[in-house]
Amino acid sequence: MISVLFCSRAKDNPDFGLPRLLDSAVEHIAPHERDQIEFLIKFDDDDDARPSDVELARYPFRVRTFCWSRGEGRHALHHAQEYLFAQRDPRSRYCLMTADDFYFTRSGFVSEFLADRSEFSIYGYCRPPIEAYAGRYEQEDRKSTRLNSSHRT
Repeated sequence: MISVLFCSRAKDNPDFGLPRLLDSAVEHIAPHERDQIEFLIKFDDDDDARPSDVELARYPFRVRTFCWSRGEGRHALHHAQEYLFAQRDPRSRYCLMTADDFYFTRSGFVSEFLADRSEFSIYGYCRPPIEAYAGRYEQEDRKSTRLNSSHRT
């Protein structure tokens, strides 16, 4: 199972991309994969332009919506992500945290992801060579700590 988690806002948002995202999922998810993916979407309670449950029910895979106040906008994004993560299907092996301007371009990605037994995976058009950076994060952290502590007054 793959859980796709994101926030969306239609009202006053010229970049609202939810229909494109879900339509691209229809195009690239094979019929036999549709029960292996779910979309969990948080909407703002003042967003009266958001799609109705009837509109979202037309998609051939599970779309679950949640709605509460805007809160602090982007500053509260991690709260929404944590909540959606807690609501995911317990069978979920992968979580894709994205935004509604994302769209799918890779047919068969559900089966491909679920066949991958790695603990962590990165997929994309051009995969970065993350292994080349092994250990550098920790070194940078120590270096910046030394710099910050030497400039204290």
